[in-house]
Amino acid sequence: MGKSPSTLTSNTLKTYTSAWKGFVRFCEQHEVSSLPAGRSTVARYLRQRAFAGKSASAIRVDYSAIKAAHARANGAGPHQRIEDPTEDDLVRTTMRDLTYKVRERRRPVNWINLLTQEEFEAIKATAYTPRVGKTGRTETKEHALKRGKVDVALIAVMRDCTLCRYEAIRITWGAVVWRPDGTALLNVAPRKDNEIGYTGYLTKDAAEALKAIRSLQARKGMVDDSRERIFSMTTKSISNRIAAACRMAGL
Repeated sequence: MGKSPSTLTSNTLKTYTSAWKGFVRFCEQHEVSSLPAGRSTVARYLRQRAFAGKSASAIRVDYSAIKAAHARANGAGPHQRIEDPTEDDLVRTTMRDLTYKVRERRRPVNWINLLTQEEFEAIKATAYTPRVGKTGRTETKEHALKRGKVDVALIAVMRDCTLCRYEAIRITWGAVVWRPDGTALLNVAPRKDNEIGYTGYLTKDAAEALKAIRSLQARKGMVDDSRERIFSMTTKSISNRIAAACRMAGL
């Protein structure tokens, strides 16, 4: 998606410089490295830009500016080369998904899609704590563990693949493609006949969370659950569960 820094015009360089400064400010605010930048940092920044209402072309400029900055750093001298995060599967998939959603005028992300890793860890740390229900009764430890595993998996998948609630309740186990490195791909079906589906990237956190809620028989290949919905709940239930998980985590 990006050209070599030496072939860029002066106007393009100015545009990239401005876009790069925006990314650097984002990294400073979150106390993370901008050069080299981590793949999750770049993916989160692109999501935030989409959430702010930026156009698909503006998001592509951000992506290209980050790519150009890393290319310049690699060409600056004989020092050890740094890894370009824009070449990572997570960033590429995020970029493709966001630009498609923005172009199709779909709401690209919601708050849960912008969770930082620290916020996600806080949710995981409190997800299995027994809660008091509407009836005033406290969950058993067994029920809290089962419910917590589903909450963690739901939030992880929605965060990684920028899913809306309607998309989340429709995904099936057959849509998950497990990868040897512990990550996974998620084939998200189109919402309407005039739309196209897309493939989301699931980090190890999300893939492990999904495996934790999949039945033992299915994991061993004893049961075909390919058509079974992963999260068999309503969109309202998703909102309530996410809200409860965030409250418990102090978010």
